[in-house]
Amino acid sequence: PDGKLLYICTRNFVYQFDTDAEDLLSSQVVVKQLGDEVCEFSLPFPEDFGIMQRGPDNKIYISSLQQCTNLHRINHPNVRGPECDVEYRAIITPTYHDGTVPTYNTLRLGPLDGSAADTLGIDNHPVARFWYEPDTIDQSTIQFYDVSYYRPESWLWTFGDGQSSSERHPSHVYFEDGVYEVCLTVANENSENTSCQTLHIGTVSTEDPGFDPKVNIFPNPVEDYTRIVINGYLPNDARLNVYDVQGRKVASHPIQGIEDVVYLGALTVGTYIYTLVDGQTEISTGKILKI
Repeated sequence: PDGKLLYICTRNFVYQFDTDAEDLLSSQVVVKQLGDEVCEFSLPFPEDFGIMQRGPDNKIYISSLQQCTNLHRINHPNVRGPECDVEYRAIITPTYHDGTVPTYNTLRLGPLDGSAADTLGIDNHPVARFWYEPDTIDQSTIQFYDVSYYRPESWLWTFGDGQSSSERHPSHVYFEDGVYEVCLTVANENSENTSCQTLHIGTVSTEDPGFDPKVNIFPNPVEDYTRIVINGYLPNDARLNVYDVQGRKVASHPIQGIEDVVYLGALTVGTYIYTLVDGQTEISTGKILKI
């Protein structure tokens, strides 16, 4: 996303190159290699890497070359080496796809000032946007990502606890649970713009009128694996509990971070009730249909 690293995949490998290196080819690093994994639909053929596409969250998504129900993902594509974290089968899709990836529009690229294409004389006035996710090991460390557009040149973050940063993609440690307003201000020579989001960290804020976490479970109906995504809340000790219609707990899975894959293939066909809890506090509840 920042243009400094280049990714190329073959059927079994994902390679990373440093575009600032004097010899581009000599900077090659293998950041992921497939073994003998197979896609359930294309047995007995092995699963291979397919098309790559940068998403609106600045992560890179990789399709499978065969007809499968998953996408792979490079979680930190601006990081040099294997720490870029190529996550195998990161996304489970509800239907089969064959070597394709979703596309999204790039209509917000804006004018390129001074270029031959800049015929309208429109200045770039930056628009601030960002997203965040907790560290998978230390939940108190939050990684923030700038996804602003219209050519921002400077960044100023305030984290709601008196601390700030001028980095583009900073990480920040919160030492206490609570409600924090995080703001990002981006600017260039034309203007500046600010965007703010409220972070609910831990269970102390569930009675706050603004506390409204969104929990998505997909695919649902689920056959074997499903994925849970939490928006608007950063849990410390989340767990997904599943109950049958008699109220008996039939499954319980710890949830790492704000998104995780859950295996429910051992359940029999039917309707179940789930509760997402953080410690002893219930965050969300709903239905899961097992097919």
